[in-house]
Amino acid sequence: MRASGPITLVLGCGVRAAGDDAAGLRVIEGLSNPPVTGAELHTCEDGWPADFFADIGPEALLIFIAAVHNNAAPGTICCLKVPSKSLQCRHLHRQGEPEFTLEHELQLARKTHEKAPRTFLVGIEGLSYQGDELSERVRAGVDDIIRNFPRYLKLANDLA
Repeated sequence: MRASGPITLVLGCGVRAAGDDAAGLRVIEGLSNPPVTGAELHTCEDGWPADFFADIGPEALLIFIAAVHNNAAPGTICCLKVPSKSLQCRHLHRQGEPEFTLEHELQLARKTHEKAPRTFLVGIEGLSYQGDELSERVRAGVDDIIRNFPRYLKLANDLA
């Protein structure tokens, strides 16, 4: 059950058995032990569950953490408000059929609540999408986000 009032949800997105594509999931694992304070942590393998956004009010801040494809050096961390036309992230969608993008979800939230939650992405440029292990550079990016999460949380609050 979600607490009333403003809330921060951190969604680690990815595919566990797809190398660097699991970066968001690995960040959530690292933030869970010991648990981070001030945010609810969720893992979303290959998208978030249907109707996940239905109960999220406009006062919420959603922080997505996922592998991105932006032709930067592997392990590069980018932070930006989403949705964004300048960055490709294949995990910003809902599971199932039909597949809803983040933009569709935010449009529905605006219709329901007159305003959508704030959304922010902490992305890690990936390299390898095979196997169970993260590449060395992406592992370093994951470790940086875990170690400096309060800084990323503040940045998301300031920019989103």
